[in-house]
Amino acid sequence: MPPHESVYGKIRDKARITINDATYDLVLYRSTNPNGSRGDFIRSFFPIFLSKDGTQEPDIDCKVVKEEGIIKNDGPVVVVAALPNPEGSDEGGREWVELKNVTSEAIDLTGWEMADKLDRPQLLSGILQPNEVKRFPITRLTQSDMHLSNKSGLITLRDRSSNQIATVKYSRARSGHIFQFN
Repeated sequence: MPPHESVYGKIRDKARITINDATYDLVLYRSTNPNGSRGDFIRSFFPIFLSKDGTQEPDIDCKVVKEEGIIKNDGPVVVVAALPNPEGSDEGGREWVELKNVTSEAIDLTGWEMADKLDRPQLLSGILQPNEVKRFPITRLTQSDMHLSNKSGLITLRDRSSNQIATVKYSRARSGHIFQFN
């Protein structure tokens, strides 16, 4: 794709960068002026992780969909985005959910869990640094593990005491669409 192009009535700029041996596409959506030129206002900005250790993965063109289905997403950790229906197979951790620590303190996620609309859990672990966004692949090892439905779904985040920290819902997930929850 060229460095910028008009997509869905917005200007999309994209640049590929490497940080600590990981490759990312930085994507910026801007508003457009009535004449179709690039506008002054940013609509969204996000990095797309492509690969680690300098190896390139195929360029996947995903559409970002802003989802309004926020039930609760104002705790210390919030659900930022999800890919419930990757292009191709859902198996092998290709579905994912991104979480963000919105506090100024590191948060230990050991014992925390995410759950789907049928309350099937996926355990979390690791440290989420202040203002860090981390992507968690949905492993789907068994039928009793968390799955992200393609029809519509719910993602709930609970702390180690089973307190609800965040719950978001999304509509029908078309192949390759990333849902953003802001």
